[in-house]
This record gives sequence, C-alpha cells and structure tokens, in this order.
Amino acid sequence: MTDPILASAGERLASPEPTERVAAYQDLAGHGSAEAFQLIGDTIPNEADPDIRIVVAQMCGSGRGADAAAVLLRILRDADARVRLASLKGLIQLDDPGIYPAVVQMLFDSDQAVQACAQEALVALGKERVVKLLDRMVDSGKAWAVEAAVMAAGRITLRALIPVLEKAHRAGSDGVKAKAIQGLKNMASRGEPAAQEALARLAPADEPVAVAQAQAPARPCAPPAADRQGVSGDPRLPTESAPQEACATPRGMLAGAKGAGRAPAPAADLPPRAREPRTDPSGSLAVPPASFQKPPPPVPPAGSVGPEADPDIPSDGAPLAMTPSRVRSRRGDSAPSGKAGAAVPGKAGISTPRASPIPPAAKIECPACQTPILETAPVCDFCGAVLNKAPVAVVHQAPPSALEHPIATWDARFGSYFLDCFIGGFLSLIPFGGLVYSLIRDVLGTGQSLGKRPNSLYVIDATTGAPCTLGQSIMRNLFLMLPLINLVEIILVFTSGIRLGDRVAGTRVVRPRSAGPVSRWNLAVPVLGFVGIFAIGILAAIAVPNFKEARNRANRRACYANQKTLACAIEMYMRDKNKKPEEVPEITPQLFNELRAGRYLQSIPEDPGQGPGTAGNYVRTESGIGVACRVHGSVDGTPASGRLR
Repeated sequence: MTDPILASAGERLASPEPTERVAAYQDLAGHGSAEAFQLIGDTIPNEADPDIRIVVAQMCGSGRGADAAAVLLRILRDADARVRLASLKGLIQLDDPGIYPAVVQMLFDSDQAVQACAQEALVALGKERVVKLLDRMVDSGKAWAVEAAVMAAGRITLRALIPVLEKAHRAGSDGVKAKAIQGLKNMASRGEPAAQEALARLAPADEPVAVAQAQAPARPCAPPAADRQGVSGDPRLPTESAPQEACATPRGMLAGAKGAGRAPAPAADLPPRAREPRTDPSGSLAVPPASFQKPPPPVPPAGSVGPEADPDIPSDGAPLAMTPSRVRSRRGDSAPSGKAGAAVPGKAGISTPRASPIPPAAKIECPACQTPILETAPVCDFCGAVLNKAPVAVVHQAPPSALEHPIATWDARFGSYFLDCFIGGFLSLIPFGGLVYSLIRDVLGTGQSLGKRPNSLYVIDATTGAPCTLGQSIMRNLFLMLPLINLVEIILVFTSGIRLGDRVAGTRVVRPRSAGPVSRWNLAVPVLGFVGIFAIGILAAIAVPNFKEARNRANRRACYANQKTLACAIEMYMRDKNKKPEEVPEITPQLFNELRAGRYLQSIPEDPGQGPGTAGNYVRTESGIGVACRVHGSVDGTPASGRLR
C-alpha cells in the first residue's frame, strides 16, 4: 500500500507556493522513513529559495539516524553561507560521532560564522577527543581527511597534536608535508620545545616541501569537476577515493547509513517545478530580519590580496581561536613590533620566525581548559576563554523585533501566564521568592520567562527589538499587582494585546510566525488547572473545620486520660505516705518530681495540644477524681477553679 505522504510529496514540492513546499518538507521529515529522507535529499539541491533550505536543515537536525545526516551532508555543500551554517548546526545536533570529520572541514569555510560554529563544536568535544579524532582522520589514509586533519592540527596548536603532524608528514604527500611543517612551526613560534624537536627530526625531509608550501591551498582539496553535483544534467556521486569539497564529507564516513550508498534520482524523475530553479525571491517563506542579516564584507583596497586584506579571514598558519593580532585588529590597535611567527615578505617557501628583541613570555595554563598558553595572551587559543583585563563586549542574539513578528495572541499568553503563576506559587514557599519571580521573570532569558518558553513568546523592547531589561520587566509586571488595574490589563490582552505595563515600559510581547499555530492544550491545561485549584479549595473549606474539630476532640480525650493517670498516682502516693487528702499540697513541679522519683509516673504529663512545659495546667479539685485541667476541664465536668488550699 502506497504511503499517502510519499505519494503526494512530489506534487506538493512542485508547488509555486513556498508555504506548500515547506509543509511538504515538514511532513516528509516527520514521516522519518528512509524513503522520505531520500526524497528530501533528491529535491533540496534544486530548491532555489535559501530560506526554505535553511528550514529543511533545521527539520533534519531535529530528526535522528543516518538518513537525516545524509541529507544534511548534501545541504552542507550549499553555496549560501546561511544554509551551510544551518546544516552544520543540524549535524552537531544529531550527536553522531561520524559527522565530526565534516565539522573539522568546516573550520576552513569561507564564512566566519560557519568557522565559529565548527570551532565551538570541537571545543565542546574536548581536547582528548579532538586529538583522537584528528589521529583517526590521518590513519584513514583518505586525502581529504588527512589534509583537513593536518590543517586543523596546525591551527589548534595543542602539544598532543605534534605526533599527529609527524605521522602525517611521514605518510602524506608534499602538500600535506608542507602543512604539517607549517603547523609545527606555529607551535615552535609559541615556545613549544617538542615542536622544535619535531622540526629538527623532520629537517632532512624538508627541502622538497618548500615548493609545495608555496603552491598549497589555504583550504582542503576540492573534488574534480567530474565528481561535483551539478544543478542540471546527470548528477554524479563522488567516489570514495576522490577528494571532497571543503563543505562536504564522503558518504563512506556515515557507517551504516541507510541512504548513504543510494544515488539521487535523475533530473528527469523529479517534479517539473522542482527541476526549475525559482528566480523570483519575493515568494520567500521567511525573509530573515535585519538584526540577523549579515552585512556584506568590505571591499579590500586595490592591491591587497590574501588574508592581509581582511585580518579576520584565517590563513593557513592562523590559530583556531582569537589570536592577539586579531583581537588588536578588531580594537584598532597596531601590531607590536617583532612579533614571533610573522612571515618574511618576498621570501618563497615556509615563513620563518623573525627574531624578537623582547624575551619570550612565560607560559601558564588556561584556567578553563588547562591548555599551555602564553602569559600575555588575551584569549585561550583552544577554548576561547578571555584572559586579559580589557573589557570585552558581550553580544547577545536579539529576539525578533515587534516590526518583524506579530503581537502574541491572548490564547498563547493565557497559557504562559498560568504557568508563570504556578511557578510563582511554588516559589512562594521561599520567603519573597514568588514576589521576586513575578517581577523579574521576563529577564531570565532572551526576553522569555519560564512560562513563555513553551509557547515561543518574547518580551522585547518595542523600539530596538532587544530583550527587555530588568527595569522594563519590573515595570510591566508591577501593574499586574495593583488592584483594579490588573483587571484592565486582562481586558487589554483580549483587545489590543498591549497592556498598560507594556505601554509604560516600552515593551511588546511577540510570537514568531515560524512557531506555528497555538496548541489546543495551551488552553486546556490552564482551564483544567484552574478547575483543579477550585476543587481543591472547596474540599479544603469542607475538610479544614472538620479536621480542627477532630483534633480538639482528640486532645480533650488525651487530656482526660492524663488526668486519670495523675489522680491514681497521687492517690497511691498519699497511701504510701499515710497522708490524708487535705494534707496533699497543690500540684507543683516539686510534686511531679516526687511522683516521678517514686516511680508513680513514668514521665511528667503535658497538656495535649498546648505544647511542652504545660504540666502546670493540671490543678487539684475538691470533687470528682481530684484533678482537672485549666484548658479542657475535668472528666466529670468539675471546673478547675475549685482547687484545694
């Protein structure tokens, strides 16, 4: 039986409407079968809208298995840097060890955001795992993997990577040897003795490398034209031995991938609309907001070629993280004279370290990752931890502004408000915990309280689109605590969606269009919660009085039992002492001690329900059993005022 989703996917993917195509991709990704992901991988290279390709990459990143990874690896070859970044994030989100060689290759992508994302993934992987990963890539013997591993090892500059560079130098080609020598020189220029010893061992084999170094590319090798995936014509898969592009990983790296060995469907089998690239970008599903758009790179001046035109573009010998020279270039400072590791102009071959009149600085360990670094280094070369005393600007990813996304509807805000009230009520067990949370809840994240996160609601500044500040959060939530005004606030949420607190604080509550429709449970859960709270209140109103009456009755009966025990103990005490009833003194602590010392009582009784030290409530009476309580009276109803003197 044919699956209806797969049967209708071809026609839906050929639709001219972007929303229909996105819905088709979403259904295929939710289907989760190998055939569905194969269809996504066959049609996504011909999708002309980059925003839709980004959405598909995010969908595949939310999936599981090698089929989703195979689609993301195909999207990773996209010409748009934003699409490559989304695909790389999706691969990292899959948490599959087989995708990390592709992450290593993306360190040399032309876009800095992609490089930063790959760097963060490797930092999160840890130093030991990164070293093992690069070592396995060198042992694989594949040209693209060996070259990417050597270039990455030369930029990370970890001491544990020196054996990896030596191994690649012994078994690699001239280009790989040149890059290995360059990486060792980078480590040696940082004062690493092991790197200097490795250079001394490899010195006899260094002569043919100089020419190859001048001709070596700054990025890993690219496949021949015959192995590339074309937009039209008969597409061909890259072979296992052929080198890959800087943004691609061979399908053989996905061990056990279900769709790794299948060739994509020919262009003649694709839907007509899917084969024709869209030339009108006006039908894009989601135009990225201005706050997320990356400005075009500045045009270098005439005569500037290579990394010198833009200090932020990494060269073959640049370290992985922010180096002191790049930090100074961003701040506008000039580079210090005599910096070690600078290339000698006009000299072909490997750049040699320049002698510096300044003695080398001492080496310390990074407090974050314990990597040996220079004492004067402003940041760690491996984990990027800031070490200098200069203030560093913290850049936050701004939430969507009010002009780009609509005001949140009342149903989405109703469910979020209920969750926040529930959390605030739970925190009320801590002194002032509920009050503090109710005031500062909207500044805990990027404009999202704990209750707003499930519904993708943002509280932002109405002018700048930045997350609301602490003062704005206190101001807008303070109006909900004022009598009568909180009723007006609820009415405004149902009408305009902008409360008085939002108008005074200058904030708006928005919900991105990409969040989709509001779930029905968003209304059902709060309603059921309010009904449950109301039912609990009614039961408490009925049960609390009955509980108090039952507790008083139990305390009274226990007090009567204590009176009988005390009366019997006093009577036995009087007989043993041959005393008359009128000779017995009043019940005092001294009498209790004598009764306890004579083992007439095991312990001094207490008045039930009155707390410890309440034995003084018991007094002697002239009638009845001779003992009564000032609080509960006596067993026979004799008042406690009739005491013996």
